[in-house]
Amino acid sequence: GSRQFDQRLVWVDRQGKIEPIAAPTRAYAYGDAAALSPDGQQIVVSIHSGTEELWIYDLARGSLTRLTSEQGSSISPVWTPDGRRVVYRSNRGGNWNLYWRAVDGSGSEERLTTSETLQTPQSWSPDGKVLAFSEIAGGSRDILTLALEGERKPTVFLQTRFEENNPQFSPDGHWMAYTSDE
Repeated sequence: GSRQFDQRLVWVDRQGKIEPIAAPTRAYAYGDAAALSPDGQQIVVSIHSGTEELWIYDLARGSLTRLTSEQGSSISPVWTPDGRRVVYRSNRGGNWNLYWRAVDGSGSEERLTTSETLQTPQSWSPDGKVLAFSEIAGGSRDILTLALEGERKPTVFLQTRFEENNPQFSPDGHWMAYTSDE
């Protein structure tokens, strides 16, 4: 396997100025492995420890608390708009499906999708009722949505022969931006 190195979490402003965060050094993953909470008070990060697990760093308290501890890896965290939950992808069920968990540790992890595809959570509608995610199936990446009310069945949003990825709801929830190689 690849070697993992301890790293620091830092703030980077628009001018590129770097300011370290007081969080302890760990084998933090990079890419889509960290996300700032909607209120700016917590950061969810993925840390390598044989598998990748999600931890919550509380900026005010300076505490690092494990969020996921089940078997397998958990990555690609996305906060719900109310900041009460984090949705992520995990392979503990065999395939990379979507799960979520309350940030305060109450309740247990809940699996949101059951699919043989690779799914990555991307964006919530502003009201927190719909999750947009990407899915790789049959060699192509498409965009789906999952309504959290009702039967919670994934719905195709955009499926073409091209690669669509990174869906992001607009602030008013009426539009969705995405990337494509069309």
